[in-house]
Amino acid sequence: MALVHLAGLEDTVRVIIGSSTDTIKWCTTKGTWGTAGADFVFLDHLKPMYTPDLRLMESLGVVRMGTVIAADNMVKPGNPPYHEWVNADKNKKEEIVKSIKGEEKGKTGIRYENTWIESWELQAVPDDIEVSIVVEYPEA
Repeated sequence: MALVHLAGLEDTVRVIIGSSTDTIKWCTTKGTWGTAGADFVFLDHLKPMYTPDLRLMESLGVVRMGTVIAADNMVKPGNPPYHEWVNADKNKKEEIVKSIKGEEKGKTGIRYENTWIESWELQAVPDDIEVSIVVEYPEA
């Protein structure tokens, strides 16, 4: 909260504490996303949750045409399941979905254009960000 205050964004930024999955659901039903979706999503939480949370956001309509998703910590060890999902074509996503049990399936027709931004941690360790932009969004 101190950084939000320092930036003068108290009226713009809302800090929500809780599980990422519960927070995503809350934001779509009671929070500010509603049916509008998100223009920008920054993923920097529990790495195994990146992919299921992204698929949940796809299913709930948070991710839409033009949404930008920035995923932090994508090198060493990175996040192979997330990277595979955002880089897969529709056929590959449908294959992945067949193996998913008990998770949100996402929208296999969404296509992302991906870019890597090289970044570094304070200890001079590489810490790239994968930026994905929705460039194709299925109507149905």
